[in-house]
Amino acid sequence: MEANSDLATYSIYGNIWVREMVFINKGDFKKSHKHQFDHLHFLTKGSVKLTTKSDDNTILDEQVFEAPVWIKVPKEVFHSIEALEPMTIGHCIQAMRDEDGKIMDTDYTGDLAKDTSSQRPIEGNL
Repeated sequence: MEANSDLATYSIYGNIWVREMVFINKGDFKKSHKHQFDHLHFLTKGSVKLTTKSDDNTILDEQVFEAPVWIKVPKEVFHSIEALEPMTIGHCIQAMRDEDGKIMDTDYTGDLAKDTSSQRPIEGNL
């Protein structure tokens, strides 16, 4: 499947980082990736297929979710999200962490805080 582009908006409030993802078309997706920490994805509109994979790219699980729903995304597991209908909207929510992985106690003061509404394309392969 060829890469699709979508809008991602980043916001920070206190020590919480939120990435809003707008999947304009059915079939748009966020490519497979993993995180060092558990996090939540709040699907607010539409439906998605969440695919989890092992390090050797073996599919571990595929689940379909319909909004509104909170989705738990486990750490160290590759995952991708595919929109199953147009104008699907979701939000990845994570704690801000310092370079050692410790949750920050105060407002983030890094470069991202200077522009909390930046938009860029999401691209990738499932």
